[in-house]
Amino acid sequence: MNRKQRRAEQKHAKASSTSDPRALLTEALNYHQAGRLDAAETLYKRALTEQPRDADALHLYGVLACHSARPGLGAELIARAIAVDPNQPSFHLNLGNAFQMLDRPQEAAASFRRVLEREPNHPIALNNLGDALQALGDPEAAIALYRQALKTQPANPAALNNLGGALQRLERSQEAMAALRQALALRPEFPEALTNLGNALQSLRRLDEAIESYRRALALDPSLLETYCNFANALRLRGLMDQAIGCYRQALTLAPTDQRILTNLGMALRAQGRHDEALELAAAAAATCSDVAAVHDDLGRSLQAVGRLTEAIAGFGRSLEIDPERLSARSNLADALSEQGRVAEAVALQRENVARAPGDAITHDKLLFTVQYLPEVTQGSLLDEALAWGGRHAPSAVPIAAFANERSPERRLRIGYLSNDFRNHSCAFYVLPLLRLHDREAVEVFAYSEDRSPDAETERFQAASDCWRSVQGVSDQSLAAMIRDDAIDVLVHLSAHTEGSRLGVAPLAPAPIQANWMGLGSTSGVSAIDYFITDRFLAPPESDPYFSETVLRLPDCAFCYDPPEPAPEIGPPPALRNGHVTFGCLSRAIRLNDLVLDVWARVLRAAPGARLLLNTLAMADVGARDRILSFFVARGVTTDRLELICTKGRQAALESYGRIDVALDPFPHNAGLTSYEALHMGVPVVTRADRPPQGRYGVSVLSNLGLADLIAWDDEGYVRIATALAADPDRLTALRSGLRDRMRASPLRDHQAFARAMEAGYREMWTRWLDKQAPNG
Repeated sequence: MNRKQRRAEQKHAKASSTSDPRALLTEALNYHQAGRLDAAETLYKRALTEQPRDADALHLYGVLACHSARPGLGAELIARAIAVDPNQPSFHLNLGNAFQMLDRPQEAAASFRRVLEREPNHPIALNNLGDALQALGDPEAAIALYRQALKTQPANPAALNNLGGALQRLERSQEAMAALRQALALRPEFPEALTNLGNALQSLRRLDEAIESYRRALALDPSLLETYCNFANALRLRGLMDQAIGCYRQALTLAPTDQRILTNLGMALRAQGRHDEALELAAAAAATCSDVAAVHDDLGRSLQAVGRLTEAIAGFGRSLEIDPERLSARSNLADALSEQGRVAEAVALQRENVARAPGDAITHDKLLFTVQYLPEVTQGSLLDEALAWGGRHAPSAVPIAAFANERSPERRLRIGYLSNDFRNHSCAFYVLPLLRLHDREAVEVFAYSEDRSPDAETERFQAASDCWRSVQGVSDQSLAAMIRDDAIDVLVHLSAHTEGSRLGVAPLAPAPIQANWMGLGSTSGVSAIDYFITDRFLAPPESDPYFSETVLRLPDCAFCYDPPEPAPEIGPPPALRNGHVTFGCLSRAIRLNDLVLDVWARVLRAAPGARLLLNTLAMADVGARDRILSFFVARGVTTDRLELICTKGRQAALESYGRIDVALDPFPHNAGLTSYEALHMGVPVVTRADRPPQGRYGVSVLSNLGLADLIAWDDEGYVRIATALAADPDRLTALRSGLRDRMRASPLRDHQAFARAMEAGYREMWTRWLDKQAPNG
């Protein structure tokens, strides 16, 4: 022991031997300030033994308790000090701090207000009261307090950081960045300010800068859980999925049972197609947190992603047992049931969700998506459903200043495409060639991407656009302002009522003209959307009353298909080698309702020896398979005539057409992409026309191919056409060898003509709008 240590120990021994409360308190405070908390606590206790109502001793011991992670004891001791001497601002300040640590913001705010009653410009009390009010959900009041604190103490990096964080919560990102940069100028190594700056940059889609800010914050403090989470989100949005997954995993080392991190990591793994890893993660979480609703919800999603629908349904059911108010579990349960073909049950659950959350537009979107697959639903009732959505979530366009767009009828138009599907999605087969082939002298292409999981296909969309905007996380108001600032003439909604649709921007009048194309494939019900883009086959003139928009019909087809390359080679009809015809369908099971299956059973009974191959994700599930098998057996079709499979990947799906002679189109909601794929693979499609427009996809495709004789207008016609085709090997052979070339020569693949037709449609919309703006229009 050196001389300095011996003197300290002698001093401690002298203090310990005294009974003078003041001397004990003075020495305790010295130890406290030196970080020797155990020794300080011993002396605080001694002082209180000698003088139990010593307010200073109670207060200082309470502060020490907070410093040693015992805020409950700290609050109790400081409250006792205040009972003895209620007039000390420092007592109320530290009691507020203890309440903050206990996550009791209401009581914390009351304590800080008592400080300010005595010292109205106390900078720490102003700052801390702002923190409490933020926790209570009042960032506007918090901002006022932070600004008041900064008037008293302008060079306060903590207050500047808090101000920036509060401004960012209100999406005032530019102001937030200014405050945070001031904080970092005063304290460059301030990890919390770097995190908040990253958040502001991320909200402005300045992802590279945000990522760098998060990196700097974590280099200073690797224990910042929120920073890891936000860093991972920025990496995911940047398309750096492997790095994002690594970052989520690092966050899990800090909080192994954090459901938000587990869910985000699972989503990232599923987005990469790493379903087995996501399932393993979710199963482990469910095993350790069996009484947490969120883990069973996430487990259900992972099971659903690999086609284990029966188990997924059980997982979602367990989540709802734990938390009956959990909207996502009920919605996911509805999705899983619909994928088993149990659409009526799914719709009932979605209606319950809408009743529980009437203001939630996304929940209501889910209902609109699911209800269209009910076989008994009419076009009129679908319009009613859409209008109910529009009346609730997008009632009318808000008053706004006149559009500043140049009003020349022949000038180059600015076309904005808004979508959540600029990625590896069916959208790519129709929209990507259009963006590439737009006449740049006629239009300028702006893409507004809501995608949360960008991929290599996203880069192709970006390259095909003149201007690319990533808008995921941007508020509807900010997005509307962005589109207005870009002077968009026609905004095309590509994801209406599907995930990430951003229809909430429509009533904010972002552009003079708004159109609905792709998405749900039917009317939006939103009064602010002017046009529905379709063709005469999908929506014949007599269907106009069933659209809230003005129907604009393209001359040939509403969708022009670009097949994946390379595609498998086409061989002879499999019936020639099998000795029997194989009917088939690769559509999702949500379309396989009882009406469809009953007609298909009639087809099989009318074609002795024929087989039916169903290839879809649901066929990986025992419950879905049993439903299908039982249905056909009950109608006289033996199980040996049915082949239920689930291939993985688009290439494998295309190859499976080599086993099918005739594709059967479901109804009343026809297949879309799978019909194009079947025809591209030389497999003729038999369709049944039903309600416009979703029940007329097959009509549009086959009419544009010159194969209208494969369109049935009732169940009997469907059975007749399918069986006649199956009994005609010469025609099957001719169709199989010629369909790909026939498609290539048809409007279905004439992308140049399609782009010109779309541009003519936009010009017609623009001319009509200009006519309305004329003084006598």
